[in-house]
Amino acid sequence: MFGRSKQFKLYLQEKWQELYKVAYAWSHDHALAADLVQETITRCLRSSDKFINEDELRIWLFKVLRNCWRDDLRRRKPNVDIHDTDLQTDP
Repeated sequence: MFGRSKQFKLYLQEKWQELYKVAYAWSHDHALAADLVQETITRCLRSSDKFINEDELRIWLFKVLRNCWRDDLRRRKPNVDIHDTDLQTDP
């Protein structure tokens, strides 16, 4: 199975730079881009038994990278406590 092969791990190593370039283009932060790629690769390794070929894996890698980026944006989004907000109502 492709997901458990040496070829699979080599493929991930080859895709690291491509994933990093995309992550950096989105984030403009070297450390964050590296973290996003690392999380993407980690998720991929956890699900390695799902992959049959490289084409399938490449598509999945970029979807996961996108989701990691969105998750990070959600975590960084400022939250407002409802109790600190002055609510106005019309009479």
